[in-house]
Amino acid sequence: TVVIDDFREEQLVLLKLYQTAFAGQDVRVDQTNISIDVESVQAGKDAGANVIYHWLLERDPQAIGHFISIGDSISDYEMARYFAHQGVRSTFVYVGKPTGRIEHHDDVEFVITSQQYAAGVLEFLNDY
Repeated sequence: TVVIDDFREEQLVLLKLYQTAFAGQDVRVDQTNISIDVESVQAGKDAGANVIYHWLLERDPQAIGHFISIGDSISDYEMARYFAHQGVRSTFVYVGKPTGRIEHHDDVEFVITSQQYAAGVLEFLNDY
């Protein structure tokens, strides 16, 4: 539980940073069991990825080297696909229930954990 406690603590720090950075914008910032979702209220996860990507571009373009998107649903894959379309190295870590319904993009590294949800995230992070 120490690892999950550390994750939750760091997650709250990141949540506050995102909430401050995106205050007043048409973006929803939500804490979930495994992540922090940044989504346009008018579109899907790829729109949230667009916001994050451009936010980083404005601050430090050199910092953009590899995006790792972690998700438990098919719609989460859109984040990784968006980053790949920007020409950035992109990995998607799927921690949801087994499904064959995710259409893979050639430029996205696809990782499936043996465990699901928070346990899957921790599995990936411990191996990373």
